[in-house]
Amino acid sequence: MSAFVLNYLGSFNSEHIHWQLIKSALASVAHTVLIPLQDVLGLTDEEGRMNTPGKAEGNWSWRFGPEEITDQLVTSLAHLTVLYGRA
Repeated sequence: MSAFVLNYLGSFNSEHIHWQLIKSALASVAHTVLIPLQDVLGLTDEEGRMNTPGKAEGNWSWRFGPEEITDQLVTSLAHLTVLYGRA
């Protein structure tokens, strides 16, 4: 994890960095914020990559199961969405 990113986020460690980045995006002045589900789930490139540029086959096959969307995820995302006026 880049020291610059941690410093920008005001964080001292990269634990749950995906939620820190999601919070930062939602708190921004951007009119619209899109958050990939892979980021909400905290997946790595290997776990959640959809597309590999320059690779002709095997792209766009990533899927998620409904069991991955836990009540805690829904609650956390809903809280931040309301907190930053994006509901």
